[in-house]
Amino acid sequence: MCLALTLVLVGCQNNAPQESEETKKAPTIELNDETDKKLFVLPNYSNGDVTFSGSEFKKGMTRSEILDAYGKPNAKFKTADKTYEIYGNVGLNYESDEIVDVVYYMNDKLDNAVTVLGEPDRTKESAGLHQYSYLLKENTEDEIHLVMWSKDGKPIGPVTIETVQKDDKTSEKDTKDNDKDKKDKKKSEPKNEDERVEQFMESYVDKLVDYFNGDSEAVLSDIEAGSNAEKKVKENKKSGNFKNQESYDVRLIKYTYANDDYNVTIERDYKHDKSNGKQTTTIDYKMKKVDDNTFKIVDYTEK
Repeated sequence: MCLALTLVLVGCQNNAPQESEETKKAPTIELNDETDKKLFVLPNYSNGDVTFSGSEFKKGMTRSEILDAYGKPNAKFKTADKTYEIYGNVGLNYESDEIVDVVYYMNDKLDNAVTVLGEPDRTKESAGLHQYSYLLKENTEDEIHLVMWSKDGKPIGPVTIETVQKDDKTSEKDTKDNDKDKKDKKKSEPKNEDERVEQFMESYVDKLVDYFNGDSEAVLSDIEAGSNAEKKVKENKKSGNFKNQESYDVRLIKYTYANDDYNVTIERDYKHDKSNGKQTTTIDYKMKKVDDNTFKIVDYTEK
């Protein structure tokens, strides 16, 4: 279970809409020697004398105050249960239009983070992802850790403060059951754009799986006709390399936008005839907003 504050080690500062000259430049937070006690500078987490005083963003400030001072956010970052609006490398989470959480995007290499924080107390590998865990507090039955995730030597979000049971183990059966529960859960009507983007990507992947398995061509309605995305998807179908595909989970990692042009990054777990078992991949999509409720895929790049 995650505690109050989530930190993310990714860069999300691109494609910001131009604002008026009256708006201020957002403050930038750096990972440096001030954070060398196996703990990032956290305004909402106390541990001895470690505090943070460099952010102009405070809990309780309203969205209107932020918009008046800094204009629209550069991007939005979606975690499992929160959406952060990003200014510079600071992410703001709102409830009822008031800031309830502030997080930091360190925009740094994993090696540099480890140099500052020291070697992790525990590491774990799962589906090609590496977990770096720093013990912050030890209790009788559980431990509080700062947890970072890395893929191919690069940090990925979110980095969290987590309560971990000492004998915490997840079986393969539990993982499959959780994946099935997520896939079978009925989608509610989206309440805002964040949910619309997330549900669109999940629906798109489901349609893509059906397309590769020969069951439906509905996915083509989500792709701009004549685009690079349409060409790639049709060529992949024609190759026959993606037959008998299964999709286990789709995670919206981040999206940035400028006007109606969107850059969306997802991570998904899948397998097919040529995948050599279950795999995890990260895909960057370029898409455009057609109207308030519709998007079209224009292009994509798989990492």
